[in-house]
Amino acid sequence: MEKLINIGNRVKIGEHQGELFKITELSNGSKEYCIAFDEGPPQSFICQPQVIEKILKKH
Repeated sequence: MEKLINIGNRVKIGEHQGELFKITELSNGSKEYCIAFDEGPPQSFICQPQVIEKILKKH
């Protein structure tokens, strides 16, 4: 089952965690994801959403 990634979600790419704050649809159909990492400056990624792991909250 695919987990949808939305603005405001906590996400992980590799060993880095942060908050997704912007998603931009590009003219070629791909998407640019802007993430504010816990450490370091915000970064943008143009990738498949499967590369970005959504961090699920524990109940």
